[in-house]
This record gives sequence, C-alpha cells and structure tokens, in this order.
Amino acid sequence: MWAQLLSQVREGARLTPTFMVFLTIAFLLSAVGVATASPITLVGAMVVGPEFRPLAALSVGLVRRDIGLIRSATRTLVISFPVAMMLTALATLLWIRLGWIGTGDVENARVFDFIYEVGPFSLVVALLAGAAGMLALVTYASNVLVGVFISVTTVPAAGLAVAAAVAGKWNVVLSSLAQLGVNLIGIVLAGVAVLLVLQRSDRRQRTLTTTPERRHPTLPPDQPIPGADEHKGQN
Repeated sequence: MWAQLLSQVREGARLTPTFMVFLTIAFLLSAVGVATASPITLVGAMVVGPEFRPLAALSVGLVRRDIGLIRSATRTLVISFPVAMMLTALATLLWIRLGWIGTGDVENARVFDFIYEVGPFSLVVALLAGAAGMLALVTYASNVLVGVFISVTTVPAAGLAVAAAVAGKWNVVLSSLAQLGVNLIGIVLAGVAVLLVLQRSDRRQRTLTTTPERRHPTLPPDQPIPGADEHKGQN
C-alpha cells in the first residue's frame, strides 16, 4: 500500500505551475459564483480545485513521519493559497472597475451562509470529506466526486474571503478564513486517522497470515530421524 501511495502523494505535494493555475481558476470561479449568487459556478469551482493533493500528502507525511514530505506539502499550501487569493483579488477589482459586478454583490453570499459561517457541522463535514478523500486515494477509487466534496469545504470559503475583502466586509472575511482553517485542519486530521486505522489493520492481517512453520533440524542423509527406531520396535 505504502509504496504506490507515497509515489502519488510525493507528486501531489509539489508546487507546480499547473497546480497554481487550477487553484487560481477555482478561486476565480468561486468569487464569480459568490458575486452572482450562482450555485452552478460554485460547483464548477469545486470541480476544478486541486487542493486535496497537498492535503493528502501532509496526512501521509505525518503518519510516516516523513519530514521532507511534510515540508513540501506545507510549502505548497502556504504559498499557493495566498498567491491564488491575491490574483483573485486583482481580478475582482478589475471586474468592479469594468462594472461587471458591484461591491455590494458580496451580500449575495447570504444565500450560501454555509460557506463562511462556522457552525457545529463545519468540522464534521471537513472530517467526512477528508476521510472520503483518503479512502478514495488508498483504494484507487475515482477522485472526481471526492474532489468536489473536498472543495466544498475550502475553495468557496477562500473565494468569498477575497470578495468580502474587496467589498470591505471584514467580518465576512474573518469568518470565511476561520471556516477555511477549520476545514483544512479537519481534512488533514481525518486523513491521518484513516491511514492509522488502515496501517493497524494491515499489520494485524500480516500477523494472522504469517505463521511459523515447524521443521526438523537438517540431518545428514545417513542419519535416521530421532524416534524412528523406537517406533519400529513397538510395531
């Protein structure tokens, strides 16, 4: 399990131009979806979002105590999210200047209060998303729908934080960032929990299937097996 999994997550932990482009597009779509109150656009942002790969790599690194993997995944997250959010802010300012959206359009986020309001299910949804994502990664299941589920908890919150900052709605900004932080931590913790359970199950299965065989010590060809003569005498 670990060899192929490590190969996958090491690749996903790297900060690449392709990753940055997908994450920025996801944030841009999220900002548009918030400003226009468009659920379809938000779903599109969730589909595009690639952020589960470094999150999964961070979970694997923590379980394996792989400092290099932890460092690489953390670097990707710490750099990519702020850069993508800044680019989204610049694009949002341009759209406002062109008159495509207004600063008051951020109030449309009230339709999607689950994006920025930290509630009792914020951590629950993040944990479920992280567990589903890690199971899909380990079992090589389809990651498309799982990726959407993961992005439900991350991309919309980041996009809304940017749109709210441009509109000067700082209470929404803080709430969105808090939601984003809770979700990122929850996804990583759920991934760690799933890996620990699978690791323990794998070790137990190996213990049960590996049984020592009892063998006679190696004897020279002309030496009789101990006890054989006694057995013949009794017969």
